[in-house]
Amino acid sequence: MQIDEALNAKEAMPPERGTQLLQQARLLLTPTATGSTPQQRYHHAIQQDPDIAQMHHQIVQLLEDA
Repeated sequence: MQIDEALNAKEAMPPERGTQLLQQARLLLTPTATGSTPQQRYHHAIQQDPDIAQMHHQIVQLLEDA
């Protein structure tokens, strides 16, 4: 939601804010069996569904290129 708000803002976003939002997105998309509840659920979904695993890989690649 923060990314949507930043992209829809009338003022230009400072580069530091863009970097911060990308870091937050990367953290949210970090699957781990021992992390927060959303991270655990995401980890489980990736393990159970090959389509989700493939989408996760694609998103991670896009974030690495950003």
